[in-house]
Amino acid sequence: MSQSRRYSKVLPQQAPQREEQMRTPAAERSPQPAAPARENAYLAMHRTIGNQAMQRMLAQRSPAARERVIQRGLLDDAWDAATDFASDAADTVSDTASSAWDTVTETAGAVGEAVSDTVGSAWDRVTGAAGAVGEAVSDTAGSAWNRVTGAAGRLLDRAGERVNDIWQGVQGVAGRIWEGAGRVWEAASESTRQLFTRVVEAAQRMGGIAQNVLARLANAGEAVLTRILEGGSAALRLLQRVGGLALDVLERVGQTLFEKAMFYADVFWSFISNIPDRLWRLVIDGWEGVQGMASWLGAGFSGLLDWLRSGLSGAADWAIAFIQSPSLDALADGVRRFLRQVGSGAMGALRWVWDGISSGAMWALRVALHLLELLGLGEFLSALWGTIFHLRPLDASEIGASSAVHGGGQVPYNIVWVDEGSLVARISNAFTGGRTEAVTTMHILHLPHAGVMSGELAVHELTHVAQYEKVGGIYMAQAVHAQIAGSQYDYGNLTGKHFRELDREAQAELCGDYYKVGGDNADATRTHRSRGGSVNSIGTIRALISEMRGGAY
Repeated sequence: MSQSRRYSKVLPQQAPQREEQMRTPAAERSPQPAAPARENAYLAMHRTIGNQAMQRMLAQRSPAARERVIQRGLLDDAWDAATDFASDAADTVSDTASSAWDTVTETAGAVGEAVSDTVGSAWDRVTGAAGAVGEAVSDTAGSAWNRVTGAAGRLLDRAGERVNDIWQGVQGVAGRIWEGAGRVWEAASESTRQLFTRVVEAAQRMGGIAQNVLARLANAGEAVLTRILEGGSAALRLLQRVGGLALDVLERVGQTLFEKAMFYADVFWSFISNIPDRLWRLVIDGWEGVQGMASWLGAGFSGLLDWLRSGLSGAADWAIAFIQSPSLDALADGVRRFLRQVGSGAMGALRWVWDGISSGAMWALRVALHLLELLGLGEFLSALWGTIFHLRPLDASEIGASSAVHGGGQVPYNIVWVDEGSLVARISNAFTGGRTEAVTTMHILHLPHAGVMSGELAVHELTHVAQYEKVGGIYMAQAVHAQIAGSQYDYGNLTGKHFRELDREAQAELCGDYYKVGGDNADATRTHRSRGGSVNSIGTIRALISEMRGGAY
């Protein structure tokens, strides 16, 4: 197609002949053999040389026409080369792909035939084996079934014969038994009839006698019943009087027994529930003992070093002064200094030893109390006291007053008991001139008189119960010390203080005063004067109450 365009432009006189050839049908043209690659290259070179010659012939024409001829010739040559190369490459790829496809199809056909033959052979073998197994199983099952049915038939025949024999024997025995029973029944009927006749006759004879006896008994019973009723009326009145008293006694005894049972249960629960805390207190005691021993030894060693330093310094000063001006007075002064130094060292050592002994004794006492608590001595004494004396539970107003100050979790109200008119309180009043309002020992509140405690007093005493829950029975010794040589219920100026820094009676007094001034509803800017004369603002007191509610005892 490119050659036709080129010759139509360059040689116009040949265009009709070329177009006529192109209009001729392909079937009328004689087939041309495919030219080899070398001839195609030769023809391409020949056309190129011809085109170049023709361009030189047309060079005498206008430059624009010459330039168009040259450009068109170069592009047509490039296009012809590209199309020839693409055609050759397409032929090569097509031949290769066709050959590869023929190989693949032939291989796949061979593989398919082999697989089909193998599968067919395997299937024939499987079906043959399955048929053989099925026939064998069928034969075996049929034979076994025939044997089973034959044996079952024989067993049924024998069982039927045996049952028939047994039934005939039973019928014979039953017949003989029935005949004997009939004879026995006839004999028994005759004997029974005769016996009944004799009994009736005897009863008729006894009837007259019994009638006379009953009449006499009735007369005697009436007289006896009359006497019993007369005596029973008096006895009933006596029983009513005695019964009323007995019911009162039983009611009181039952109530007392119930209260004792509840008290014992509370004491036992207190012992069980406090075991972990008491064990932990002993662990803390051990650690504090180690710390105290180390601190005591450190203080002694430090004091010894200070004593040696001061002694050596004084001796050096004396020696220098004596060398500068020796005299008997200087020598006597040295002796006095030495004796004073020895005396101060001895006194310091004694104080050090005394501090160790006193601190160790307090530590040992605390450990001993904690051991006794762990063994349940406090609960035992409480149970003994509750067995001897009558105790009552806390009143609702007493619990309410404490809850308003202590909050929740500080006081176990359900195991706290009150001993009204307590012997302990009366003994305490004998030593204090009647100033004792109450005494608290662990979970028992001892009152000198009967009645419900005021809110302020209940808060004060239940603070001691909270102390017992937090630190154990040692609080009682600490409270006695506070009454004699401590705050004596005066907590003083609270500015800069913390709740745990107060002694046991000052803590209880502070809690009671907080309830007295109105508790959480009181104005923080107000001031309060304590029993000991100290003046503090409600806000300052409230800060320490918050520490108490956090368990800082």
